[in-house]
Amino acid sequence: MMKIVFLFLVCFVLQQTSSNELKEGESHSRERRAVCGFQRYNPTFRMCCGGRLVFKGSNNACCGQAGYNIRFRMCCGGRLVFKGSNNACCGQAGYNIRFRMCCGGRLVFKGSNNACCGQTGYNIRFRSCCNGRLC
Repeated sequence: MMKIVFLFLVCFVLQQTSSNELKEGESHSRERRAVCGFQRYNPTFRMCCGGRLVFKGSNNACCGQAGYNIRFRMCCGGRLVFKGSNNACCGQAGYNIRFRMCCGGRLVFKGSNNACCGQTGYNIRFRSCCNGRLC
């Protein structure tokens, strides 16, 4: 009788061990479990950002290893910035495309400028760009 109980326990433990071994990103649908790095977690309450577990709450996206809510923030070049009226990124900075533009990774005021020449904004009605320089 002891041998049967022992064999049952060994089989049960082996089955549990093999069913708990998941690769990163995989999940068991019936358990709603996933793996982040080497940690198991429930994706209903947490999420994996860059191999780090973060609480979900209102967060619905990742920026590097940080979670954030896309309604209020945005990820620019791996850095979190407040959204406000910003609707685009230039490097690690957020900006509003109505008032500024990104020229070669540099923010410039739009005004009457409607094109970029290298890192400089200019108006194509009055100037030209020649090999990355205004002419």
